[in-house]
Amino acid sequence: WNFLRPPRVDANGQPYTCMTQGCTLHLNGITSTFGPFYTTANSVGLAMATGNVGTELSTRPDEINTYFSRDGGLNWYEVAKGSHIYEFGDHGALIVMAKDLEQTDTLYYSWSEGSQWQTLRFTDRPMEVVNIIVEH
Repeated sequence: WNFLRPPRVDANGQPYTCMTQGCTLHLNGITSTFGPFYTTANSVGLAMATGNVGTELSTRPDEINTYFSRDGGLNWYEVAKGSHIYEFGDHGALIVMAKDLEQTDTLYYSWSEGSQWQTLRFTDRPMEVVNIIVEH
């Protein structure tokens, strides 16, 4: 059992200031109010979760961010500030996410395993996104 190494930089490309002993990445589970740890059998090695970098898991929404791994959880990248809900499509070729703690009019998607993200405004009126479904 090992602690998760925090990403080197945040979603804005800024280095984390908490890089001392005991500063690790903490991820939320399925019982949290934030986006849960998520992976699928059809998207081998890909995982997404919400959490925070620090000495313990935070319950404060302003400290929660969204993370992505493309190597089975060995390395994690902060891909968005705040909690998001997410889904993998086309065996992980497509990743879709949206804010889940506030109303939004925008989806974020990636065709590059989370290396680059595009936006899609999907409505004129912000709404709460509670789930993203990809049909197989």
